[in-house]
Amino acid sequence: MDLKVNQEVVRDAMVIGSSAKMEHVMDMVCRIAPSSLPVLITGPTGCGKEVIASVIHHMRGDPRLPFVDINCAAIPETLVETLLFGHEKGMFTGATGKHQGYLSITGRGTLFLDEIGELPLPQQAKLLRVIEARSYRPLGGAVNLPFEGRIIAATHADLETMIKHRRFREDLYYRLNVLNLEVPSLRERRQDIPELVRFFLRRVEQKVDFTDGALRAMMALDWPGNIRQLKNTIEKISLLSDENPITEQSVAAFAHQQGLSLDETFDSMADQVIDLTCEDKVERMETALVRRALVRAEGNKSQAARFLGVHRKYIERKVKLCNGV
Repeated sequence: MDLKVNQEVVRDAMVIGSSAKMEHVMDMVCRIAPSSLPVLITGPTGCGKEVIASVIHHMRGDPRLPFVDINCAAIPETLVETLLFGHEKGMFTGATGKHQGYLSITGRGTLFLDEIGELPLPQQAKLLRVIEARSYRPLGGAVNLPFEGRIIAATHADLETMIKHRRFREDLYYRLNVLNLEVPSLRERRQDIPELVRFFLRRVEQKVDFTDGALRAMMALDWPGNIRQLKNTIEKISLLSDENPITEQSVAAFAHQQGLSLDETFDSMADQVIDLTCEDKVERMETALVRRALVRAEGNKSQAARFLGVHRKYIERKVKLCNGV
């Protein structure tokens, strides 16, 4: 299967981003999509795991085949088995007819089990048998039925820790984790934020634009809710802001309302600087900050000082030390 063509399909499917981490995700999607093996997608809440699962499904073959999306955390424990496996008429009180379960509905398509860590232990054992035997038996049924689809599971939980606490089956973990895909958090791919912002702006009812400063402000924020939170924030700003284009001041105001923090952003930047292979990292970082502030301020030292939140004399001193930065 041609990798270049597949990457175009991935982008058309709304997986936005050209960062190194997202390029790696797209590359992995292209490689694992043709297979019928189970896939385990991990990553924080709101990072787009369901979208990735849908892309894998559509790239595998016929996109008209069913994509059955199940949130395991949203199913009452007493109904999990009935909904997954289905049941025969008269199996229990109120079962006035035969019920087709999600495994049957999936057919040769894809069964996506979101928040797999929330699946109760008894049903985990039965799901394991489905994966290993490629068959299942409806409740009250006399024979096993073949399962011809693909199972993709996703979780934001640490399943290995859950295994240690006997809350998740180790054997099921290894059967699901044949192919693993880790989706990065938004703060791990900040350079994708401007592209994501433009993508969501094309889909809001109130058409607005963001200034370059506003986009930089969006990149500087921590996004604990990841892409879902970014999307909701853009919808709120576009609807409630009185200005167009949106400025960094508006972004700062909305960020304050939502409690978005810059602390983790600075920690992330510090880690990147620490990992650089050079001497005098602190001095070189300070010099780079002053240089960039002067470029953005078009040489105006007072404006550059305001950008950095320092006194003008600091800028003058750095310029002098660096022989005219």
